[in-house]
Amino acid sequence: MTLSTEEEIEMYLKMVKRSKIKESIFCYWCTIYEEELLKAREKEKIEPIINKVLISELNKKKFHTDVFLEIENNSTKILETGTEIMFLEIIDYINEYKNEINKYGNLLKYFDDKNEEVLLIGIKMKRDRLEQL
Repeated sequence: MTLSTEEEIEMYLKMVKRSKIKESIFCYWCTIYEEELLKAREKEKIEPIINKVLISELNKKKFHTDVFLEIENNSTKILETGTEIMFLEIIDYINEYKNEINKYGNLLKYFDDKNEEVLLIGIKMKRDRLEQL
């Protein structure tokens, strides 16, 4: 995805059960770490590192929570800028704004009525863009 600022980012979207948020964070992290490790290995010999992943809460607002993940004491360029994950309570958001913006109300048919899920939005800047900065 390219933003209006021409900054390139990768986004991962997935509906996850509220009871599986921690598991979803772990799965997302493993996926992007593996992708970045494979890319790095193509350029140079890099061994995987086993360090703790720091999880920091960035924002908590009415319908979403933002967290930031980064490798503690990262000695490689793998995910050196970390990654951001947002959890959006999309059904609650739509319910609140469906009368103001009529388009949103039609989206409710695509979601579980029990409101047991949130939308995970993982955001990772593209390596090519980072190398240009």
